[in-house]
Amino acid sequence: MPRAYPLEYRRRAIALVKSGRSVAQTAIDLEITQATIYNWIEQDQIDRGERAGRTTTESKELRKRKRAKVIWLAASTFITELVSRWIFGWRVSRTMTVTLVVDALNMESWTKRHLTLD
Repeated sequence: MPRAYPLEYRRRAIALVKSGRSVAQTAIDLEITQATIYNWIEQDQIDRGERAGRTTTESKELRKRKRAKVIWLAASTFITELVSRWIFGWRVSRTMTVTLVVDALNMESWTKRHLTLD
C-alpha cells in the first residue's frame, strides 16, 4: 500500500506547482514522483469542484461503509455458523465459510431421512 503523506505536505507541493515551479523540480526537491504530484493536483481540483470525480470526503465515507459491510458480513457469517453448528451438534470452525453451514444442513437432512427409514 502506498505510504500516506500528511495533508500539509501535499498542500505545499500543490502550492509550489501553482506558484510556477515545474512538477519535475518540485518532485526532485520533495523526493516524490511526478505522478504523485499530478495525482494530488487532480484530487485538489476535484475537491474544489473544478473537475468531475469523487471528492476526498466521499472516498473516505465509501471506505468507511465498505469496512462496515465487511465487518457485518464476517459477524453474520460467524453467528450463522455458530447457531447452525449448535443446532446440529457441530463444533465451531475457525474459518468463516458458508459452506460449513450448508454441510451442516445437508448432514441434518441426511440424518432425518435415514432415521425415518429405520
